[in-house]
Amino acid sequence: MPNRRGCSTPGASSPGSPTTTSGWDLWLAYFALGGAALPEELGRYLAGTGPLGDHDVAAHALSERFVDLDLDHPVPYLADG
Repeated sequence: MPNRRGCSTPGASSPGSPTTTSGWDLWLAYFALGGAALPEELGRYLAGTGPLGDHDVAAHALSERFVDLDLDHPVPYLADG
């Protein structure tokens, strides 16, 4: 599936992939909070197939997204776990 730059990304068809519209918005929120991973790296992390050094930033972005969707499913930070 092509991303916004017109490139194909492995695993792009998975839900939450940063190449889908909602995935792209999630990556932008993650990046705005200081996340440093590329969209593809965040997508692999969300799919459970790759590491991410700043889990807490991703958790914060996901939690904010859940609030935007009127869902009460906060994602725990590493320190909480």
